[in-house]
Amino acid sequence: MSKKGQAGGAAGLVAIIAFLIILYILIIPEDIRSDLINGTSDSKSTTKSTTLSESILVFEHPGTLDPITLKNREKVLDSFNLRADKGAVVLKSAEAVHIENGWLRRNPYNFSFKVTDLGNTDNYVLAFDVINSYGRITVALNGKEIYNSPAPVGNIAPIIINKEDVKEQNSLILSVSSPGLAFWRLNEYDLKNVRVIADFVDVSTKEYKNFFIITATEKENFDKTKLNFVPDCLTKSVGPLKIWINEKQLNYQALPDCGTLSSIEFNSDLLKQGDNSITFKAEDGNYFIDRVSIKADLKEMKYPFYYFELKSKDFSKVQNRTANVTLILQFPDKDRKQGELNVNGQLSSIDVENSTFTKNINLYAEEGQNYIQIKPKTIMNIVDLTVKLEK
Repeated sequence: MSKKGQAGGAAGLVAIIAFLIILYILIIPEDIRSDLINGTSDSKSTTKSTTLSESILVFEHPGTLDPITLKNREKVLDSFNLRADKGAVVLKSAEAVHIENGWLRRNPYNFSFKVTDLGNTDNYVLAFDVINSYGRITVALNGKEIYNSPAPVGNIAPIIINKEDVKEQNSLILSVSSPGLAFWRLNEYDLKNVRVIADFVDVSTKEYKNFFIITATEKENFDKTKLNFVPDCLTKSVGPLKIWINEKQLNYQALPDCGTLSSIEFNSDLLKQGDNSITFKAEDGNYFIDRVSIKADLKEMKYPFYYFELKSKDFSKVQNRTANVTLILQFPDKDRKQGELNVNGQLSSIDVENSTFTKNINLYAEEGQNYIQIKPKTIMNIVDLTVKLEK
């Protein structure tokens, strides 16, 4: 073969190889072709990795679920004593007082006194015995005349002082009338055992406050609420009782029937979730308050439903096990929680001692609308309720 023929055969072979290379590049997958052209191919596998995607079907915060099994609830409180003892107290006293009024001298007496607790002090009187008298005795309280009359020797009737005229600091002036034109005469009084007396109520134990707790479920389902107690009267004379719930006074201010159960119905709106207070106050006398309780009738208990929807294509994946519907409950503690799970009428139990409860609910899922309901057997504080579709 001539050299010219050999050259032509080699060129043809090169053309065929080039054609086969181009054909190979055209038929291989695009990502491999791109790597070959750009020179980025390596020895690692080019198989694509797949990851699950998920969507949130339900995300709620149920809060506290309370397993109310009775038609009423009762909060039993401690018994206690109430004392509102009233007794006479001497606010100011003097063994002897001399007052006089004449042309050459005038000598009144300032019998000042102090009241430390105006709200619980009343029935003020001025009392004294007259040893010697001439003229009219005059009494002025804080600049206001409250008495002007001759006073015979002896024990005179107490002079009443109006409570409205009394202040914390008081000036009580005792004086005697002027002799007028009789310049030679001296009007004067000698008094002994002079005193200002009042009734004081010892309030140190006349009021009692107690506390109790209302759960969120109780608050939402209270219907009628009632306060019960038995007041035992420890003194012959007692005054009215006043009662407050959370600083709101109840429509009750009466002399209770001692030894008999008292029952007061009140609006459940006075109660609140969490801490609550009840306060008793006696106006007078000594009580022992026993068998104190707050009773409440409950509405029919209803636990919430949570709804989600499964589209036809997602439901098909759930059926052929290429997708999962998962329920997740998040709790704030690791105490034991028990309850009943209802998914589309299919019941199963919840019994967990952890902060998280997870359950695959594929078997209960339906195409279209679905629902979940939780009925507690113990108190369950559910921070989050989540239903996920993982595919």
